Parts: sequence; C-alpha cells; structure tokens
Amino acid sequence: MSNPSLKPVIYNPSDRELIAVVKKAACQHFEITESQLVNDSNPAVANIRFLCMWLIVENTGLKDYMIASIFNKSRSTVIYGIGVVDIHKKIYRQTIDNLQTVAKIANTFEKKYPWRILPISTTN
Repeated sequence: MSNPSLKPVIYNPSDRELIAVVKKAACQHFEITESQLVNDSNPAVANIRFLCMWLIVENTGLKDYMIASIFNKSRSTVIYGIGVVDIHKKIYRQTIDNLQTVAKIANTFEKKYPWRILPISTTN
C-alpha cells in the first residue's frame, strides 16, 4: 500500500546499508520476515518496526518522512513509534535489551561503508 503523498527518498549509500542491516538484524532476532516487518499490522510486529525506526533515526540523519517511506508508513506513525521506544526504553529493560541485541547483530554484518550503530544508552 503505497502513500503517494510521501516525498521521494534520497539518502546516501551508507545510510541505505545501515537501514538494510537493521531490518535484517531485527528479522533475524525476532524470527520474522522483512515482509512481515514492513507490512504486518500485528501490535508485536509494529513494536519491532518501531525499534528499527528508532535505531535508524538515532544512527542516521534521516528525517521522519524518509523513514516513513522505507517502511511504507505515515510520518505520524514514525513519530509515534520513535516516541514509544523513547518512553519504553526508560521503563522496560526488555526494550533496551532488544535494541542492544538488534544493534549488536547489525554491527556484525559485512559492510561496504564505515558506519556503526552506536551503543544504546541505558540512562536518560
């Protein structure tokens, strides 16, 4: 389901690679497919998608409309999802653990570009 109102996405190859590995790492960790990650409306899968959005926004300079395009969602969904993760990581240890695990897996994949997902802060 495409959203024609979304702006065209143009981002650098390093960010593109980081996005791909974040999605791949999340799928590996949570044992889902990329199609499920992007398209499934199940609340548990939506929360996994929010974790990916949060990792992407924290480690790139991408704007919300760009991330919305990547996941075929609205900007408001991206803003909401990132906000949910920001709140949950202050309250739930599992959120921090999931972010750290996905980041750790993503950082192990072969890279063509010099990016690295930064460690997740447990304080805020």
